[in-house]
Amino acid sequence: MEPFTTYEKHNYYSLAFSDYRGTSFDNGDAIGFRLTLLLIEDGSGIASINGHAVPYIAPCVFCLHETEHCVIPESDKSKMKALFFHPSVINSYLNYENIRNDEWEALTVSQDKYMFKFFVNRDDNFKGKFNLGPLSAKKVNMLLDEIHDLISKQPGDGWPCRSRAYMMQLLFFLDNMYEAGLFENETSIEVLQQEFYPILIYVYHNYDKKISVADITNEFHISRTTFAQMFQKNVGDSFLSYLNKLRITIAATMLRDTLLPVNEIMFRVGFTDQVHFLRTFKKITKMTPSTYREEYNWM
Repeated sequence: MEPFTTYEKHNYYSLAFSDYRGTSFDNGDAIGFRLTLLLIEDGSGIASINGHAVPYIAPCVFCLHETEHCVIPESDKSKMKALFFHPSVINSYLNYENIRNDEWEALTVSQDKYMFKFFVNRDDNFKGKFNLGPLSAKKVNMLLDEIHDLISKQPGDGWPCRSRAYMMQLLFFLDNMYEAGLFENETSIEVLQQEFYPILIYVYHNYDKKISVADITNEFHISRTTFAQMFQKNVGDSFLSYLNKLRITIAATMLRDTLLPVNEIMFRVGFTDQVHFLRTFKKITKMTPSTYREEYNWM
């Protein structure tokens, strides 16, 4: 990824920014050179990150470090925007080594490198993906569009400063989500059987509808026993448990990011029984929907 080059007044600037828009994704050219921030605006599917399968439902953001290779197949239902950049865009001192170490630095450097933690920190709960609601997706989309316009037009006076300002807004926004723990336990599948791939895609495309084991076994012409075994082997969970966790993940995002009534959210994620929804939500999040909204909604 070559840095975009621009001029301001009579000074030369070379900024390590580039971006991408499309209906598929492969950041192979950025490996070893750039961090990747990928916004998926529409669609659902399965991303391959260093060979691991990570299912997603838009809108969401992937924050990938320089060694994470992400591939998403072409889909007419997907819409994606990506930004590739080097940490030095934020602070010229920063590189891939020092954003990972905890050694003392000057205060401004320490503050700046702290914003990259969700690009490099990985554990069982966080794989670099944030699920977004409509409000947060709109904000991320707006900031990416502002950066894209500056990259495309490359105006002279003030371009580097404005680009950095928009980039910092974007990182601060995601950092607030990360610090608040506003990400859910994500499925990362080390080995995904080829025959299970379309089944998982089907679940992600239809999670908000009334789907049953019979619907899926009829759709893919397999027995219930085979279906149960495939689900357990690939995701380590039963179909119903996995589906409920997926639905509650999306419901939690809506509670954080909208003022929709709880009953409306319940129907939008595929539940039809209020008691079942409330019981399932509390079992998974340890909170009632109302308490969760009071704790995390930012509207």
